[in-house]
Amino acid sequence: MTRPKADASPRIFLTGFEPFGGLDYNPSWEVAKGCAAVLERGGDDIHTSCLPVTFAIAEQWGKEHLGASEQDLVLHFGLANSRAHISLEQVARAQTSQYPDNDGVCLSLERLDSGQAIETALDLDALASALNDVHSEQDVASPWPEVRVTTDAGAYVCNAIYYYSLCAHPGNRVVFVHLPMQSAEVAFRQGELLGEAMLRLTWEGAGSRLTLNV
Repeated sequence: MTRPKADASPRIFLTGFEPFGGLDYNPSWEVAKGCAAVLERGGDDIHTSCLPVTFAIAEQWGKEHLGASEQDLVLHFGLANSRAHISLEQVARAQTSQYPDNDGVCLSLERLDSGQAIETALDLDALASALNDVHSEQDVASPWPEVRVTTDAGAYVCNAIYYYSLCAHPGNRVVFVHLPMQSAEVAFRQGELLGEAMLRLTWEGAGSRLTLNV
């Protein structure tokens, strides 16, 4: 889904993933759609996509979509099935594991600058605070997972797309968000709350590096 604007305002890319590892559902795509639904109402230039869980896409995506503007904003969403909290990942690393992707392919470290770590330029503490504030002010029946700023994006496709996107983005305005397993309805609602939090940062600005109106 792509909704272009006539002016040169920053683009916002939201991506989720298809199921993997024998699962028949991935909540990351529902979160991406929920977030997009709110941001579109705010008039932003939103681009969403559900990506296959492959290292090839992880490498290609940033090269194909980023590099034109330092002001573009990228939020990648993925599932961390072993976690009960929402992780705003601060760092992507040049690392991989022996686990194959959905095409049966493993990523070779030869394709990465081994050992390199890249950090997002976004203020994740501000985003985490805004997320918690938005949730506390609304009547949300489902439990809201704890939001943490973390530094371990893993060694699978999630970390790979984060790493490659940060490499491709001239302003490092990219973040990867790991999510716990949850129902589609809850995931979509969490995406909506995330969109509300992002709009709040836009409205209140005050030097936050997440501000979109730059």
